[in-house]
Amino acid sequence: MKKFIYNILMFFIVMSIIDIVFGHICNYLQQHSQGGYTKAQYEAFNTTKSDIIVLGSSRSICHYVPQILEDSLKMTVYDCGMSANGIIFQYPQLMTMLDRYKPKLIIYEILPDCDIYQGDNTKYLSALKCFYGKNQHINKIYTELAPIEKLKLISNLYRYNSDLVHLVRDYISPGFIADRGFTPKIGTLKYEPTDDEPTDTTKIDKYKKFLLENMIDICKENNIKLVFAASPHYKTASFIRYAPIIKICKEKQIPFISFYNDEEISLNKKYFIDSKHMNIEGAKLFTKKFVHELKSRQIEL
Repeated sequence: MKKFIYNILMFFIVMSIIDIVFGHICNYLQQHSQGGYTKAQYEAFNTTKSDIIVLGSSRSICHYVPQILEDSLKMTVYDCGMSANGIIFQYPQLMTMLDRYKPKLIIYEILPDCDIYQGDNTKYLSALKCFYGKNQHINKIYTELAPIEKLKLISNLYRYNSDLVHLVRDYISPGFIADRGFTPKIGTLKYEPTDDEPTDTTKIDKYKKFLLENMIDICKENNIKLVFAASPHYKTASFIRYAPIIKICKEKQIPFISFYNDEEISLNKKYFIDSKHMNIEGAKLFTKKFVHELKSRQIEL
């Protein structure tokens, strides 16, 4: 019996040591990554102090060209968007930034399914796993959405299990080097996509709505200009799903700049890589038009 207890105890001690060492290795890889999403997101959470921050999903990280924004607005820019994520990821990220500094302008590229409508909210926690335990804002999101998950996240083996391959790749040989978080799409749309934007509306997610409205209030309290935006979508895209966002913007007096159905871009296949994402040429044209509209609104920065 004593031997059995001893073996069990030794097993847990060995596993604890492995877990701690594994955590230190992953932290090192994350902090010293050479590129990819690992480096872009580490800088977004921990180091950037840019005047202008771009938030949103994959449409944000490939549609807003930092150099054009910087040249026109004479301020530094960093794109902190994250593919397939929305407000549940971006809110704790922004709160983490505000612990460090206050940007002058936040451009939030809205994607209704990720930012206002109901869905599986726990799927957005995956991208936050590797940052868990490092600040109170991410911990709070887990407490509110997945308290049981917090017990699993005590283990570094669990925390980094789905990120290890990316961490190693982005440390040794990243697939891309983001330009201030900007990750352009290369290529041209070769087919005629059907309209994959549903025209019906679904139920508002109360938690997402709370985070959006709280973000607006916090920006106002900190004198940070906030602009919601919708960049171009290829052809026949219904705008009805943006109605709740537009309503919030009107109630909170937040500018909403939409080029969603801009005819010069949206009707031209050469500016897209697929129906939702523009290529680099489309992004350049859109960013120039966006900056012009931003200036015409006379938004003081």
